[in-house]
Amino acid sequence: MTRLTFLFVLFLSSLLVFAETSSFWTRIAPFQALFQTILPSKPAFPPVKHAGIILPSEVFYELGGVSYMTPTHLPITTLTVQQRWEARNVFSVLTAIPLPEKGKQVTDRQISSIVDEFVATDDVFALPWLETVLFTSTPTNTPSKLSQRAIDALISRGTRTLLVPPSVSLSIHNDTNSRLEIIRLAAPLPSGQHLRGPYLVRSSSSSSSYHPTVLDLYDVYRLYSDNYRTFILGMYPLNDGSGRFASVRQYDSRGYLQIPVPSRLREYKDGSVMGGARIGVKDNFHIAGLPTAAGNRAYGEMYGDRNETASTVRKVTDLGGVLVGKTKTSQFTTGASTSDETIDEQYPWSPRADGYQSCGASSSGSACAVAAYDWLDFALGSDTGGSMRVPGALTGVYANRPSFGSMSLDGIMPLSEPYDSVGFFARSPKLFAEYNDSSTQLERFPELPHKIIVDPSWIIQETNEAQALIGGFLTALSSQLDMPVFNIDLDSLLSAKGWDASFVETVMLDGMFKTITYHTWKSFGHEFLTRYRVENEGRWPMYDTQNNRWWTWAEEKGYQKEIEEFESRETEDAVVSQLASWVNDQLLGSNEKTCSDSIFIYDIGTGGLPSYRSKALNVPGQGIPTYSNHRNNTLTSSYLCPLAQCVDYTIPIGQVPYLSAVSKRIEMMPVTVSLVARKGCDFMLADFVEQLAEKKLIAEVKSGREAF
Repeated sequence: MTRLTFLFVLFLSSLLVFAETSSFWTRIAPFQALFQTILPSKPAFPPVKHAGIILPSEVFYELGGVSYMTPTHLPITTLTVQQRWEARNVFSVLTAIPLPEKGKQVTDRQISSIVDEFVATDDVFALPWLETVLFTSTPTNTPSKLSQRAIDALISRGTRTLLVPPSVSLSIHNDTNSRLEIIRLAAPLPSGQHLRGPYLVRSSSSSSSYHPTVLDLYDVYRLYSDNYRTFILGMYPLNDGSGRFASVRQYDSRGYLQIPVPSRLREYKDGSVMGGARIGVKDNFHIAGLPTAAGNRAYGEMYGDRNETASTVRKVTDLGGVLVGKTKTSQFTTGASTSDETIDEQYPWSPRADGYQSCGASSSGSACAVAAYDWLDFALGSDTGGSMRVPGALTGVYANRPSFGSMSLDGIMPLSEPYDSVGFFARSPKLFAEYNDSSTQLERFPELPHKIIVDPSWIIQETNEAQALIGGFLTALSSQLDMPVFNIDLDSLLSAKGWDASFVETVMLDGMFKTITYHTWKSFGHEFLTRYRVENEGRWPMYDTQNNRWWTWAEEKGYQKEIEEFESRETEDAVVSQLASWVNDQLLGSNEKTCSDSIFIYDIGTGGLPSYRSKALNVPGQGIPTYSNHRNNTLTSSYLCPLAQCVDYTIPIGQVPYLSAVSKRIEMMPVTVSLVARKGCDFMLADFVEQLAEKKLIAEVKSGREAF
């Protein structure tokens, strides 16, 4: 090797090392606009092959002060242009604008209207994306004409390059080409190809490497910071035909995970309530290509990425929903409700009130995310003994526990198969009711029930303000929907059946918890613990208090002995079956026109008092621990429908003030009620929620500190 060659190689090596530093990217950032390119940050994933070129899987960048991400493993479509494009492999921003279906002249007023609509409806789009504009048409479009005023409207908004289909004619002044580069497409978009909103574009290949004519378009995701730490990862679909997803673990400068959300301008399934809805998914649902940790780091690392997606999740995406990330859960969904009960993942933060409230139970990540972020529409969760309805009550969002068996549990890590159910959170009562309609396959009924039943001891509020609020709600409900309210005494009714407090505690609830222990141990606990100990020299993994107590007990009894003892339990199962029949057939009743003869209303929440994320602050009279049965009912309210298999919705009705032990000032706490109907009456209860919304008895809640 000559001395000159050696020095040249040394120079290149030094340059590559320098380029790997963050300062290199910082120093060249000011030149991005000059070259009209978007330079990717250092790739977060190993590069992949694409069209013979090594590219990163994603590029992360900023535009107009907003963070974005674009997957680059596969373009969503390819365009062919008749003229030269910029240098190969360089990204540019682009906005696709559909032409009118009828062959008319496109005016400046139409351009302004379209851009205004994009800005108003889409948080991903912004005016800097108009630097390059693609007018889209299909072979079925009648030729359109672009007026000079329409082009001027784009130029005034920053457009510098215009891509025009061959069917579009131009009516422009001679000086337009000096202000705007106009490039013709060689062919219209294929029929059925709908492009709308922001994309990244770059040239990929052509007959000449110096004059590329093939353009690749890539999807765009805005990155939102998870300031309340409700997610464990972001995600996006690979869209390669495999049905798999890729995880995104990108962080902002403050260390918050960033969640990718797609443009709301994309076309999804027409007429579907879930069309384009952004959805978080609790981390006990399997999603192909992603790990399921269920709140336990050792479990997630041991089993790695999943090959299947849960049936409920597939149904959501089939309806047009868009998955954006996995939300936090307590270990193996056992119901942790405070920061004191979490081990591997920090307990999520609630946006409500003083910011130090509990999100309640194992679906806390999903509930807090919906309460926190207006860029998230729904979140999936699960409920065994209250893990949907309690978080819904504490965060003031809509939540449901559907009738047992009405939604598939396939592909979901079980806690206890006889009691598990799938649910979702939403801020809008209309969307909440509509999705309930589309998610289950149950019988419809023509009328609503004609009466409401309440047990005052299940609904007495802990503050005067909350008591007045719920009393006013019941009065308005009775008046506007012509549904009289009848009081009952559940404790007396249960005692009359021989189910007093002692019996319920020792037979029903003890049996329920033994059932949960048995099913977690049999379905995955025993296999996981055995494998972990083999691979780690006999060591146990780290569990939270609840799982450690359950599984230590199961281990001490012996795996086979526990199975034999559990499967010989007949008395407990018979009593639970009797309770379910009594609740559905006698308490709620059956009606051929209304499904459930009545609706039972109770409060699963805190009655207007706070429930702090730190147990030490939940002192009597000032804070209520989650799942505390603070009203001393014979049967804890959250266990009624798990035992009876009935449908149970939590709906927010208002908020009341309290003096915060944290902020030392008056804050607002959400107040909710829960609606219970006979098993199988989910459609009817969804219709009831819609009626409440139409009568303005309930409303869409806000994200952030206050729900209303």
